[in-house]
Amino acid sequence: MNSSSSFSDVAGLAQSLSCHWAHAAQAPLAASTGLPALDAALAAGGWPQAGVIELLQSQPGMGEWQLVLPRLRALQHAHLGQGQVALVAPPHEPLIQALHGHGLDTTGLLLLRPPGAQQAAWATEQLLRCPEVAAVLAWLPQLTREGLRRLQRSARHAHRPLWLWRAPQARHQPSPAPLRLWLQGLEVSATHGARLRLQVLKQLGGPRGAELTLSLMTPWQAWLQASARQRARWHAALITTEETAHDVVGTAPVAAAA
Repeated sequence: MNSSSSFSDVAGLAQSLSCHWAHAAQAPLAASTGLPALDAALAAGGWPQAGVIELLQSQPGMGEWQLVLPRLRALQHAHLGQGQVALVAPPHEPLIQALHGHGLDTTGLLLLRPPGAQQAAWATEQLLRCPEVAAVLAWLPQLTREGLRRLQRSARHAHRPLWLWRAPQARHQPSPAPLRLWLQGLEVSATHGARLRLQVLKQLGGPRGAELTLSLMTPWQAWLQASARQRARWHAALITTEETAHDVVGTAPVAAAA
């Protein structure tokens, strides 16, 4: 990847490849999510192998990493264990120990923090073109409609999935993504473990609007409880800061990432 490439160069690339993307515009094949209940709710039986996968949620730390980890492990394995997993503008740094403990090769994690929304979208598109990158995950709450269309075309052309996090308000906007999931809430209790409520907002070839509750992996329960407590303390600290009218920029706990 050449970080000095201009935005106009990227636009020219998209235009020159548009005929190829149009020719390949078919419903993508799917790969298992690793969660049987989610596979059963998806018409294709799993994650699309190509294209944007939108995950809409109000805050990090809702079990989203557990949704993608099984597929990330499989993609790294397909790259002979050497595929990089690129994270673009995550709200918090991931909990490396937890990811490594559940089979992800964290030595292949690539973390990018572009200075702005436009640069983050550009970096995401560049990563999709990079053959050594096995998977791209991007947090782009300010992504424009045109930016979303560009990323969808790029992901389809590269024949790889792009997991894209956006705010729940985006569910009211049209999207070219073949799959959109709304992560509505995470419940963690001693009796029921960790359960994630989500809704299938859109899927190719299948119904939309289905709601389901996923039981997340038991080994994550203690960590998820700790993450929830840390998020609560973080929000309390923000409220205190606002009440005292201090102009302070904080950094959320690392454990809130997954």
